[in-house]
Amino acid sequence: MKILLTIFLSLMIAMSASAENKPIPPQLETWKSWVLNGLDEQLCPTTYNNGGLYRCNWSSRLKLSAEPKQGAFEQQWLIHVKGWVALPGSAEIWPLQVKVNGEDTPVMSRNNTPSIYLLPGEYRVTGVFEWNDIPEMMRIPPSVGLVTLSINGRITDSPVLDKQGQLWLQKRSQSAKQEDMQEVAVYRLITDQIPMEITTHLQLNISGQAREIRLSGVLLKGTVPMRLESQLPVRLGHGDLQIQARPGQWNIRIAARLEEPAAKIGPVSAVFGDEIWSFKSQNHLRMVEIEGVTPIEPKQTDNPSDWKEFPAYVVKADSTLQFKELRRGDPDPAPDRLSLQRTFWLDFDGQGFTIQDKIYGTMSRQWYLAMNQPGLLGRVSVDSADQLITMYGDDKKAGVQLRRGQLDLMADSRFEASSRSIPAVGWDHDFQSLSGKLNLPPGWRLLAAQGADIVPGTWFQRWTLLDFFMVLIIGLGASKLRDKRWGILALITMILIYHEIGAPRFVW
Repeated sequence: MKILLTIFLSLMIAMSASAENKPIPPQLETWKSWVLNGLDEQLCPTTYNNGGLYRCNWSSRLKLSAEPKQGAFEQQWLIHVKGWVALPGSAEIWPLQVKVNGEDTPVMSRNNTPSIYLLPGEYRVTGVFEWNDIPEMMRIPPSVGLVTLSINGRITDSPVLDKQGQLWLQKRSQSAKQEDMQEVAVYRLITDQIPMEITTHLQLNISGQAREIRLSGVLLKGTVPMRLESQLPVRLGHGDLQIQARPGQWNIRIAARLEEPAAKIGPVSAVFGDEIWSFKSQNHLRMVEIEGVTPIEPKQTDNPSDWKEFPAYVVKADSTLQFKELRRGDPDPAPDRLSLQRTFWLDFDGQGFTIQDKIYGTMSRQWYLAMNQPGLLGRVSVDSADQLITMYGDDKKAGVQLRRGQLDLMADSRFEASSRSIPAVGWDHDFQSLSGKLNLPPGWRLLAAQGADIVPGTWFQRWTLLDFFMVLIIGLGASKLRDKRWGILALITMILIYHEIGAPRFVW
């Protein structure tokens, strides 16, 4: 039995890992439900953009009709895993005469939502509603994507489904249509980089019917849009922003760049009223002063919360924001702050070292990193990308050219020397911290190391005052039992083997 189960589990794993739908052997088919118990959801289809999000229940278009005294709905369902399915309606508008494939089915309330329990399979679900008059709206389950709405036998071209999941069944009156309003507040963030980036944040307050809104003058002249983030369906073209708007408060953010360097921005049209602009300086590139607009305390504005740390200005219609350049570049950048981690491997014959260096930190002054002789630089990678090694300076030192301030460098090198003295740093640069690890081949031992603050694990560091006392006692004891020659021999022997692995120190 255990052998059969093992074979079956292996086959199921292979099936999930392979794109082919291999059949299950007949003798194992009866164990399928037992093996998949609790794992049914992992066999469901996934969404196109998230392989870990399983969708086990799929619905077709919801067909909903409303008459003066009653309504009806119809929907197809494909169920992969048994469970509850939400129906249209609510506690106030409860579905009646619900049938599944033509058979009556009980409807239960789950979280104040009418629901039915379905086993795996394909189903046609129908039901009716009874009311004295067509309600203004009806709750639709979030799983419903498409709706066909019929009012008094006439199909509604564009059913209105609001943000709260309510489907509007009655048309708005003419007076309500006249209340369609929109408020637009414009906030911009200027990032003083190359090229200059201007992020426009729109706060929309929409009331009235769901409708299409066209906004002109959203982008500044001379800018090219790069990114667009919106809570509503939008389209940006020819400088106009088309929005499929519905009632509520919404945010839209557009990132754009200037086509060419500019000493000023404006005059600004400000078609939606006064705008609030924030300025994010980049002092390592240049230092500027803002002129032509009125400064304001950022915390007193409705700026996005992530912009309140930057200086803010009120920009009115026809005003121009000017940049007064005080300094370009950084004449006195902060010193480089680098750390070095070195790993040494001693050759079996002791004639050289293979060295791997990890250098990380921030560079702001020196943009070339070279290795001092007699080190032989073999390979360098920055951010896991191999770099070209070139010769630098009059001494022709091997090194690499660096382009980024944040450094994450790995380098492999060789040090060919029979001398027991090796350079601690090896690079033509100063480091804030340095650490190293020495790997020795079999038969080698590190007696001592000089030039480092802490060198744990050397032969000399293992000795304690108690160790010296024990070795001296053993040597004197051998001298008393035999003679001085035996005492000297015992002393030398104990010094050599006292810290060997497996030495019986406690017996001594």
